[in-house]
Amino acid sequence: MKAILDTNPLVSVLLKPAGVSGQIFQRWRNGEFELAVSPQTLLELTDVLHRPHIIRKYPISEKDIVDHIDVLRKFAEVTPGSLIVSEIPDDPKDNHILAAAVETNCIYIVSGDRHLLNVGEYQGIKILTPREFLELLQIANKVVDGNT
Repeated sequence: MKAILDTNPLVSVLLKPAGVSGQIFQRWRNGEFELAVSPQTLLELTDVLHRPHIIRKYPISEKDIVDHIDVLRKFAEVTPGSLIVSEIPDDPKDNHILAAAVETNCIYIVSGDRHLLNVGEYQGIKILTPREFLELLQIANKVVDGNT
């Protein structure tokens, strides 16, 4: 199973590691699913994590930010970023997530962005909140372990 995470859950991974997105990230690190990210998401993630209000509010260092981005670059599938999609007219900057999911044959997009969530599904790719995706992973893990 392969999923692409939007910027907001990837930010949450670093800011609240014990939260839902942090749990998803840990499950990826444990090999429970494949992760894809887009080049645009990595740029946006870097920008968001360097915002002054984020730095003031959360105890993250430059090293934490660099390490987080490096893990994604090294171990997640980074999409080519060549496909152009124009599905979300209300927020065109979200279209790169749809394009990246198609480029990497993802089954799921994980996002808290209402513009993406309102699409619901794109070319057979389901768009879920982090909580919905975590629940799906928990169910899949039970099936694999034979606990159903």
